[in-house]
Amino acid sequence: MKKIETQIQIDASLESVWDIFSDFKRYHEWNPFLTEIQGSLNEGEFLKIKVVLSNGKARFADPKVEKVIYGKEACFLAERGVLFTGKHYFIFEAISPVETRVIHGEIFSGVLPFFLWHKIEKVFTASFEEMNKALKLRAEKHT
Repeated sequence: MKKIETQIQIDASLESVWDIFSDFKRYHEWNPFLTEIQGSLNEGEFLKIKVVLSNGKARFADPKVEKVIYGKEACFLAERGVLFTGKHYFIFEAISPVETRVIHGEIFSGVLPFFLWHKIEKVFTASFEEMNKALKLRAEKHT
């Protein structure tokens, strides 16, 4: 297994950050990485996500919402047999009433991550960081 984990501190309440994160219909307005999500944030639901990587390549993913703890955590699981499994997660922590830490990562397994890790790590880390910065900008602007 391989793992990428990023985090960012946002000067906005946890509730404000969660509201932006969970409003999939507005992702096209602010999110450079996950530009479209169809579906809802309910455990067991399958989503259709348009993913635009930091290198400009776009693709669609259809993960299952594996876990949701309202205001605290969301986890999506994408599987492609032995080739690839990705557990994409977001953890939200209130630092204070007006500050939130977002931990954004993914755990990868399968044949593709094993052989292509140097490329995957670089592109996905940059993509996660772009989304984190965009979430921060949006939340702080709306606070």
